[in-house]
Amino acid sequence: MLGRHVTGAIVGIVGMGRIGKAIAARCHLGFGMRVVFHNRSRVSALDIPAMQLADIDAVLAVADFVVLAVPGGAAAGVALGVLGWLRPALARWR
Repeated sequence: MLGRHVTGAIVGIVGMGRIGKAIAARCHLGFGMRVVFHNRSRVSALDIPAMQLADIDAVLAVADFVVLAVPGGAAAGVALGVLGWLRPALARWR
């Protein structure tokens, strides 16, 4: 089979709201992934072990996979600027 096994990999989640928490739970419980995340505010109530990192750059530095779970609308433009930061990380995969 082609592809990469995700068990034991680190998933980085940007935006730990309702959807981010659901993704984190599925990644951890379903695939055995470790979870790191960045959120604008402190997140304290999680049902799984996860580490909140200070900024998006820290998430990108340690994550094997990155998920953007940010709200849509005008405010998302700034958050989605993170795609520019992903370019160096994506270059490692080529």
